[in-house]
Amino acid sequence: MQGSHAIFAVTNYWEGLTKHNRTEAGEIEYGLGVELAKAAAAIPTLQHYIWSTLPSAEKGTNGKHLVPHVDYKAKVDEYIKKELPELAKKTTFLMVGYYASNMAFFPMVIPGKYSVADRYIQICPAPESTLLPDAGDASGNTGRVVKAILARPEISLPGRYVEVSKGNISLGGALKAWSNATGNDAAFIQCSMEDYKKLFGVFGEELACHFVWSSESENSWGPPDTVTIEDLGVEDFIGFEEALREIFASGVALSK
Repeated sequence: MQGSHAIFAVTNYWEGLTKHNRTEAGEIEYGLGVELAKAAAAIPTLQHYIWSTLPSAEKGTNGKHLVPHVDYKAKVDEYIKKELPELAKKTTFLMVGYYASNMAFFPMVIPGKYSVADRYIQICPAPESTLLPDAGDASGNTGRVVKAILARPEISLPGRYVEVSKGNISLGGALKAWSNATGNDAAFIQCSMEDYKKLFGVFGEELACHFVWSSESENSWGPPDTVTIEDLGVEDFIGFEEALREIFASGVALSK
């Protein structure tokens, strides 16, 4: 980081979950996030720190919903604000929504072929009306938004939250986008959290908690003054279905 004027910091909760339980994976992620922030705070040339975070389910629901892969990122936010106030003045808190690529590379949400009915089925522990922020092409869109953040610090600083999303998309809408992109007929089947965990283990339990939290929370995203892509003037944002079409056209998806 030495000599940097801008730093983008991101951590990977799911890597920790391959060897630890959900809480332990969150604690590992929190430790990494804190170390990144402390290292950034020590860089004298730093002008802008962009920390990839998510809103706290635990805090937003008074402890009803515990979703470690969002909660522990939010705990890093609090650490920066309380323990590193000078860094906080240089920080933009970036929140990336639901990736279209999840439905091409994340096995738990890829619809599976049900040969007897000759159609695909997506099993989920939340209603298909559940809304999630649409990040579309999360990789490319994040780069576009970060570029705009760095170009417009008067909007993104100090300590502002910025969302990488183009409004909301429902779980059912995401499945429809997948069907349109692949040409495959698909149906949405809601199951219990317990059954989802039986299917996908601890990874399924963590994702199920996220979906159920989202389904029960009217405001599961950022604070009221969250900066949008419209505020930043981002015009080349690639939405959910367009992103899926590009992925499947490339032939690199796990399944279609």
